[in-house]
Amino acid sequence: MKITTLSIRVLNCAAMLAAMTYCVNVRAGGITPAVAPKSAPATPPQSVFVDEPEKGIDPFFPTSTRRTESLVRRPSKSAVPSSLFNLLQLKGISGTRGERLAIINGYTVAVGEVAEIRCGERQVLKVRCREIRDDSVVLELDGLGEVREFKLRETFKQIQFRTE
Repeated sequence: MKITTLSIRVLNCAAMLAAMTYCVNVRAGGITPAVAPKSAPATPPQSVFVDEPEKGIDPFFPTSTRRTESLVRRPSKSAVPSSLFNLLQLKGISGTRGERLAIINGYTVAVGEVAEIRCGERQVLKVRCREIRDDSVVLELDGLGEVREFKLRETFKQIQFRTE
């Protein structure tokens, strides 16, 4: 017996007709399927995510600094301001005599400017630059009112800038 494309098409149509008849009868309740589907719960279970930055890292972006920024705490009034000044270092002084700039922990500030300076990974200090001298800078912790003078280290004093 030779199978032709016409007979293949007839067999395919017969199979599809049998499958559709079976599905219609199952839905109408006439035929009970061999494996009855389990009844679905009224509401699907909900995922619970706890966001506590102190207890871990972001599982999707483990190298992200987004969560550590939320841990940055401003110094409180009860904090000892003297110890906070120990986190700051004067790295250099530049500019002309009329417009001096100070480099503190890698951040550049001018006289009268308020800057947020990062000290370590989690500490940010708000500092106001009061005065910039030839070899020192006078800084104030903004909000706490304590003032301290920072001097350049001897190695930095030996470098002289020429203004030719």
